[in-house]
Amino acid sequence: MILAFSVAIMHAGGFYGWALVDAFHAVTIFFVISGFYMTMILNEKYPHYWDFIINRLLKIFPAYLVTVMIAQLFDPIAFGTLPFGVAIYFIWSNFAILFSHFTAIIVQSPDQAFGLLPFGRNVTVQEMTWKYLYNGPVWSLSVELIFYFLAPFIVRIDRRYVARVAAFMLLSFAVDLYLHINLASGVPWTYNMVLPNMFYFMLGSLSYYLFKGEAFQALIRYSPLVAACMLLLLVGMASVYSLVPDQFPLLVVDGWTSRRAVAVLLVFLFMPYIFALTQRSRLDRYLGELSYPVYVSHYVILYHLPAVPGIHPLATTVIASIGLQHLVINPIETHVRARISARTASLAKKRHLVAA
Repeated sequence: MILAFSVAIMHAGGFYGWALVDAFHAVTIFFVISGFYMTMILNEKYPHYWDFIINRLLKIFPAYLVTVMIAQLFDPIAFGTLPFGVAIYFIWSNFAILFSHFTAIIVQSPDQAFGLLPFGRNVTVQEMTWKYLYNGPVWSLSVELIFYFLAPFIVRIDRRYVARVAAFMLLSFAVDLYLHINLASGVPWTYNMVLPNMFYFMLGSLSYYLFKGEAFQALIRYSPLVAACMLLLLVGMASVYSLVPDQFPLLVVDGWTSRRAVAVLLVFLFMPYIFALTQRSRLDRYLGELSYPVYVSHYVILYHLPAVPGIHPLATTVIASIGLQHLVINPIETHVRARISARTASLAKKRHLVAA
């Protein structure tokens, strides 16, 4: 929830002068958390590839498409004025999500011509094409979806798990490091692309792998107070993140700074403890579930809908997110769970009959 609000506050231009985690860093940290959670449910809940994929698609698409349709109703984009191929790409990106992250390297010149950003150069505000997306943060959903399609082949824990994850981490880190060192700007070539971000998904996956180890489990069982302190430290750090001086950049380009590195490292190390502490908390689960509707609705509310008199747009975002969670996401998730449970029971019955 904190990470989703961090991005929302950045897009809102601040919240009465207050900010949380830098939005660029918040997305990176979210990828780490996603790697942890996806590894957990793939190994504990979804043994079948398509059960996992369908669950994730139904988790992402319904709420997202509701926001797109509302944005289209109040502030339609004139796709008909665009070149045919460009219009098809942006219509696809708006409704299908997948590959929308390439919007970061599609530019529009002052004479309205479209083209690809020259490799290694940063994009200027004047040539950005995000205005053709109803929901700007959709690029990160595209990156997330690609990870979902790959995850069942990478993060299922078996005897080759460590080798696969290590290979992806090394490849991703090597590409990220090369781009940072050799390009005039790493944005959007590192921040918005899939391969450089795979490092963070794999880091989260590795955190889960360590969490399942016997030594880690023993530490968690006897350290609830330590886990509570870790949680308070992360929440406190997020609350004052924008105020923390960052005098020691690891790589000046793209803000790969010591503050970001420390935040990612702490989440990697603390996440198993915090998960063990809060996994039975209904409040924590509810706030966690609200993170996605907050993330997916705030941009449309801020940029496409008329302001509600007397109500801050972020308050409107909270109200809209609760509505999306209870009216769209929860009913679909309940239906999917019932279908998967029925299918699992049917398969188990068939196996039993075959064995008999």
